[in-house]
Amino acid sequence: MSTVPDAGPFAFASAPDSDSAHRAATLPDRRFAQQLDFIVAIDKLKNVLRVSRLTDGSRQENSAEHSWHVALMALVLHEHGPGDVDVLHVIRLLLVHDVVEIDAGDTYCYDERGYADKVERERQAAVRLFGMLPDDQSSECLALWEEFEAMRTPAAALANAIDRLQPFILGRHRDDGDWRFRARSREQILARMEPVRDAAPAIWPYVLAVVEDAFTSGRFGAPYPWEEETPITP
Repeated sequence: MSTVPDAGPFAFASAPDSDSAHRAATLPDRRFAQQLDFIVAIDKLKNVLRVSRLTDGSRQENSAEHSWHVALMALVLHEHGPGDVDVLHVIRLLLVHDVVEIDAGDTYCYDERGYADKVERERQAAVRLFGMLPDDQSSECLALWEEFEAMRTPAAALANAIDRLQPFILGRHRDDGDWRFRARSREQILARMEPVRDAAPAIWPYVLAVVEDAFTSGRFGAPYPWEEETPITP
């Protein structure tokens, strides 16, 4: 006879099989079990490397670090966006938008081949990953991701502006002063940064000044990731 006490209301909604015996035996209910699975799964975002490097140049940043950084930037910079924007909603959009990279990877902004199937890859990832959550939270996270991608609301426009601004700032403000953009022309990088002009026009003069500095001092045209002698993860 088993000596394991009945967990009562803290038992699994459905009893775990023998292969799941290592899991905690006292989860409150199925809803929490789903939330826990999602929380564990999103830890993998820390393994997704971006092209952007830390300002000390020591390594590439990962997508989880990027998500934290842009969320904090929203808290600090939202005053430069639309006056009635809900900063907490902007932060929610930013925290959710890159979760799909666990499955889809980070697609570099100038990677035309990668962009060919980016929408499809990320949609499949969104459905799978947010589908791990209880239905109401799954729908909420999927709606946030879709809102960010569509860029049609003031909050999504500001979130996208901040998302573009973060690697731009990291690229410019290297600790050693040795900075160089990968863009081949002013037009290319300014097109990439357009959301800043539209959603945070007060910050646009900073973008213009940095771009002008880059193209008058020859700090542009750095190799794309796939052109590196030792290719870095795109």
